[in-house]
Amino acid sequence: MNLFNLLYTIIVTVINGIWVVYKFKQRNELASLNVKIDKIELMEDFNLGKKYLLIEIILQNRGKREVRLFYDYVAKKECKKKYEELNKRYKAELKVYKITSKEEKEIIYKKTGLDFDDKKRTGRLRTGVEFRTPYLVPINKPGIYYCEFTIDVDMKSYYNGKDFKDKPIKQWIDSRYENINFTINNV
Repeated sequence: MNLFNLLYTIIVTVINGIWVVYKFKQRNELASLNVKIDKIELMEDFNLGKKYLLIEIILQNRGKREVRLFYDYVAKKECKKKYEELNKRYKAELKVYKITSKEEKEIIYKKTGLDFDDKKRTGRLRTGVEFRTPYLVPINKPGIYYCEFTIDVDMKSYYNGKDFKDKPIKQWIDSRYENINFTINNV
C-alpha cells in the first residue's frame, strides 16, 4: 500500500506542477497590449499658416482575450453613469513636452482619451486586433519634443481581486523624443 500512495503522490504532484505552470503562462497572456508611438511627423496648414505634429499611436492586443480599454467613451443612456465612473479611474493619455534650453520638459499638450472615427467603439480591443489612432498637436517652435502615451487596463476583470490587492490596473507606456526642424516665417 505504501508504494501505491507514493506513486499516487508523485503523479498528483507532477500534474499539479504542470497545471500551475500552464495557468501562470496563460495569466501573462490574458491582457497583453503592444503600445507604440508609430510616427511623429510635421504637418503644415498653409492656409492658416499653422504647424502640427501628427502623432500616430498603435495599440495591438496580443493576449488571449479581449482587453477592456476605458477612455472618454459615452455609452448608451442606461449605462452612461457606469462608464463615466470607469473613465475617472482608467484612461489613455497622450502628453507632449517641449524640451527647453535648460533641458527641462515643458508640457505643451495633454489629451485624455482615444480619438476614434468610429463612434460605435465600446472600449474593447479584441484579441489579435490592431488599432491606430492619430493626434494632431499644434506647435509653434522647432526643437526637441518628448511624447509619452500611457493606457490603463482594469485587471480585475481577468483575475480574482485577491490576486492584485492594491493594484488592479496595469499600465502600458511608450515614449519617444523627436527633433522637429522648420523655419519660422516672419510676416
